[in-house]
Amino acid sequence: MSTSLEPSAPHLRAQPIAVPDPGVELFAYPEVAGFPGGFQYFEVQPGAETPLDRHASQEVWTIQAGAGELYFADAWHPLKAGDCVHFPALKPHRMRNSGAQPMRIFALWWRSEHAAP
Repeated sequence: MSTSLEPSAPHLRAQPIAVPDPGVELFAYPEVAGFPGGFQYFEVQPGAETPLDRHASQEVWTIQAGAGELYFADAWHPLKAGDCVHFPALKPHRMRNSGAQPMRIFALWWRSEHAAP
């Protein structure tokens, strides 16, 4: 991941986070003061899938590239570049790349007022 912004520009640099799942790369951005959540970017390679995730935060994903299936509400749902999805707090979800290209997904999450931290 690279950027052409000047060093003094107010931008956030993604930091890699190790994940045990082959074919999945995760990057987190530093926290923004005053915002009770965070940003993540991840890639899912063809044939790979993320682990089942469930947390006390709400989350929105935008699919930047690729295609696959989202597991949510006990069913698989097709997603492709340009799609956007919302996960309420404590709802299990995962992504599987069934396409030929890497999936690139941007995630925004925030703490829910109605769920335990």
